[in-house]
Amino acid sequence: NSDALIYLSKNDAFPLTIIEAFSYGLPIFATTVGAIPEIVDENVGMINESLDEDELIKNFEVLAAKKLL
Repeated sequence: NSDALIYLSKNDAFPLTIIEAFSYGLPIFATTVGAIPEIVDENVGMINESLDEDELIKNFEVLAAKKLL
């Protein structure tokens, strides 16, 4: 059982893990690599521009406040 998928990657063309998470209705929190920005939008999760720890925490809190989690 999971409440969300956190997918932090520096390099990935088209992660099937995200598609699998969609099939379970999980919100997605991912980095901007490959095709991720084309498949994750504000209705299903959030894209983070970098792997900066402070930015990740801030944006994850925004996602939680949207009640997607």
